[in-house]
Amino acid sequence: MKLLARTMTRDAIEAALGYSADKAKQAGLYHLRTIQKSGSNLANSSQRAKGVNAVAHMGEYRIALRGALEIYDLFPEHTLEAL
Repeated sequence: MKLLARTMTRDAIEAALGYSADKAKQAGLYHLRTIQKSGSNLANSSQRAKGVNAVAHMGEYRIALRGALEIYDLFPEHTLEAL
């Protein structure tokens, strides 16, 4: 969060947040399709793991972006625009 706030402008963070919403939706749909294609717990296990990891990554990235926006709101002196 701190790194994002120090390296990205507020507009760039908001744009990345919008883009990541689309990517998170795509990752979730990919994961659901993989689950539906597999007939058992062992079928497509690597593909399911890939889907879970993608969903988790996008979730954590979105949390970090929201936190960076909070830093812009609460501590503007620690942002890129203040430097």
